[in-house]
Amino acid sequence: MTSCVRLATRADAEALYRLRAAAYAASAEFRLTRPELLQWDRHDDEGAVLIAVRDGELLSTTRGMLAGSRDEAEEVLTCTVDLPRSSFPALILGKGATKLGSGNGGLHSALRYHFLRAAGAAKLPAVLGLVYEGAPRTNLMQRLGYRFERPTRFWDQEGEALKQPLLAVLDAKNIAAACEELRMSLDALLAAFPWEGPAIELAAQKSTP
Repeated sequence: MTSCVRLATRADAEALYRLRAAAYAASAEFRLTRPELLQWDRHDDEGAVLIAVRDGELLSTTRGMLAGSRDEAEEVLTCTVDLPRSSFPALILGKGATKLGSGNGGLHSALRYHFLRAAGAAKLPAVLGLVYEGAPRTNLMQRLGYRFERPTRFWDQEGEALKQPLLAVLDAKNIAAACEELRMSLDALLAAFPWEGPAIELAAQKSTP
């Protein structure tokens, strides 16, 4: 059995879409109305899409993108981002999905670990994401040092929110500790799913007005 974590390419687009669509359709946090928007798009080209793979099957995915300004972050997250300019450039994590039945295995956290390592190495001011109030992963995120804010507006085109959307913010001062906690708690899983291929590249950007 061969397992790894690696960067996705357009060759993975169809399998990636099926994984996203199945996970989103089963979500208790929102109702998926436009599954076609989960297909590979320009944001996937511009960012880095991580996948956990076992014997050629995609089991989990998360996408990371750099946003150089509040406006760019709002365009990706589809919600208001009331953060100062000093919070940018920020790494935005999103489009997370895990195969049904594998959600409690820690794969999504393993992908988050790799992104946090890259964010720390790039000395980014913040890591951002969108979660829903009461979602199971918010407990872990709180332990990692994330704070949560309620956006003033939310306009996700993919579906209808059934629970309160929250902007999750991990400030630079907490990234290293969060990364280390994930490494320690996921030691066996990270060994079972080793990194394969080129590294994540988070190009240095200056924040823009």
